Amino acid sequence: MQESKLKEITLRIVDYEDEALPELLHFIYSGMFKTSDPVLLLKVMRVADKFEVVHCMSYCSQLLISLPMTKELALLYLDYNHSVSISNALQPVKIAAQEFLADKYRNLHMSEAEVLDMPLSGIRAIFSSNNLEVLEEDFVWDFLLKWAHAKYPESAERHRILIKSLVPLIRLNQMSCGKLLSLLSC
Repeated sequence: MQESKLKEITLRIVDYEDEALPELLHFIYSGMFKTSDPVLLLKVMRVADKFEVVHCMSYCSQLLISLPMTKELALLYLDYNHSVSISNALQPVKIAAQEFLADKYRNLHMSEAEVLDMPLSGIRAIFSSNNLEVLEEDFVWDFLLKWAHAKYPESAERHRILIKSLVPLIRLNQMSCGKLLSLLSC
């Protein structure tokens, strides 16, 4: 960093950095964190990215994977997007989050109401799994159509989401002819 050549530096921090910066400094000097709060660790990753402390970002990622996963955390990780370097560091965390959601909601019939409330990132994680348990693939199309109608009431946006994000999740070769024709007509 160019600041390393200066005798005195001034750091300008924004709101989210005020609690994350002390954690970053503690990590730089001790190689550890005082916290295991996932939300704070994500903030630390942003500050570490800003100050180019790459080792800290990968350590945060390892720590986040080791912490207990919940539905809320999994969705937070999947939706967390910032710089390319943070995205790269968070990739193993996002994979763990996808696997958690796919496993938790493997039996779609048992958790249909809860899955209907999921954001798009959760739907992608669940339906991209090869371990999804459904009686027939027609149910997947019906479910995704129902979800899209509930989440995207505007027709053009719903159509865009269906084509771009949801149809690729359907195993078309396992659908009945009637449902496949229904899908094609949409």
